[in-house]
Amino acid sequence: MYYLGIDLGGTKIAAGVLQDVERVLSFVEQPTEAYSSREKILANIETTSKMAVAEAGIDLTDLSFAGLAIPACPEEHGELLPECPNLPKLGRVRIRSILTKRLGCKVALENDANCFVLGGWLGGVARNRMNVAGVTLGTGLGVGLILNGKLYRGRNWQAGEIWDQPMPSGGIVEDGISGRRLARDAGVASGKKVVQLAQEGDLKAREVLISYGRNVGWLLSFIGRLLDPELFVVGGSVAKAFHLYKEEVNAFVKGHWEIQISKLGPCASVIGAAMLCRHPYPVSLNDLDTRMV
Repeated sequence: MYYLGIDLGGTKIAAGVLQDVERVLSFVEQPTEAYSSREKILANIETTSKMAVAEAGIDLTDLSFAGLAIPACPEEHGELLPECPNLPKLGRVRIRSILTKRLGCKVALENDANCFVLGGWLGGVARNRMNVAGVTLGTGLGVGLILNGKLYRGRNWQAGEIWDQPMPSGGIVEDGISGRRLARDAGVASGKKVVQLAQEGDLKAREVLISYGRNVGWLLSFIGRLLDPELFVVGGSVAKAFHLYKEEVNAFVKGHWEIQISKLGPCASVIGAAMLCRHPYPVSLNDLDTRMV
């Protein structure tokens, strides 16, 4: 059995083929070209997927399943990718049926933060934990949950979607915890650049990260008091500099909850997406098969 995982981001599309969680046969990344046409983005997803299949040494017809991680919550029972701020040209598209035809196998959609925490739970530092909160710190903010040993999506697939929660002081949660905020405060092009400068010793970049760390600490403490997880798994481009704002985070967390940085890198969401076939939506497998054909 061969499983394809695809992670659709605003900057890059990552794809990989797995034979099992322990056997990642390929991993490739290609630009998304998020501001090109809808058809171009769909073509890029297809091309990246086929590159991963070729690198794995198999044919497209060998695939049993493909999972797609998206920067949004799937709608219409996992059929529809809604409008995404990071993919403004894609719009509302019934992407599951499109990819089913182009890849020739069953396809499922899932929120990218859910795929991240699922990948870390199956093949990373969160393995064998019953209650895990996965937090992605990158251009934006994502939260995925494993509760009582199961991926938790919530009634409307909205579990963990706190990024746009309004704050009493104005704005939303992501305004204080995002690569965009880091870039603006540091006066550079991206959060990734802030991380690079901070690691090189730039004082302004380090000050910006310290302020960011306080916000991350507040967030983890809030989630911790609400759900009391065994472990926080943190990933994303800004997590690479976690050691530079760890003290600020710990001032809020105060040792109540374990925090580990994901070691899977961009493979985490790809692994989680590929393994969605074993962690389906909360319906019977027969219903799932009918929905995904």
